[in-house]
Amino acid sequence: TVKEGDILAEFDRTAQLDIAREAQAKFDDLTHQARQKAAENRASDETRALERKQAEADLNKALIEERRGLVRNQIARLQAEARATGARARLESLDKINGFRQTAEAAGLRILQLQAERQKVTLERARRNSEKLVLRAPLAGMVALENVWRSGSMGNAQEGDQLWQGQSLLKIFDPSQMEVQALLGEPDGATLTPGTVATISLDAYPEAVFRA
Repeated sequence: TVKEGDILAEFDRTAQLDIAREAQAKFDDLTHQARQKAAENRASDETRALERKQAEADLNKALIEERRGLVRNQIARLQAEARATGARARLESLDKINGFRQTAEAAGLRILQLQAERQKVTLERARRNSEKLVLRAPLAGMVALENVWRSGSMGNAQEGDQLWQGQSLLKIFDPSQMEVQALLGEPDGATLTPGTVATISLDAYPEAVFRA
């Protein structure tokens, strides 16, 4: 006799548990890598921001010197213009390079996040599969074991046996309400009418008699 939710059978879950442990380890590692990558990206952004501020400062200084050079001799003016041109080019180069680097770093971080998400899916699937390998009673009732072919003979499934897809392991029935399907010969069918009372006996259990 079993209650609803009782464990009826448990199949070997070693493979699924191994997959779950491996997926958990990879998920933890990738999650750590993603956090570390995000921290590195923030540090790189701060470094690039400082470099850009320095480039802006150099450009402003060069522009000031360029304006001062207008009232100075031609050589000083040309030198100031050259420094301003170089500072402006460096600032433009930093903006372009920083944009590429930010895109690349964001892509690298997203790859780690996607890999972690994939491992999380694998982990959850392994856990679900592991739970499916534990059979629980869908209803309260009695368990009737089915015979299976094992070691050259028929018998109930035992620990260590291998079952195949679609193979019956057991049946659960509610003993408070039972239905018997019987085959009758054609001559007997002529005597049956709705409401006929029958007495049912079982060869395997002679003491059990049922009315129907």
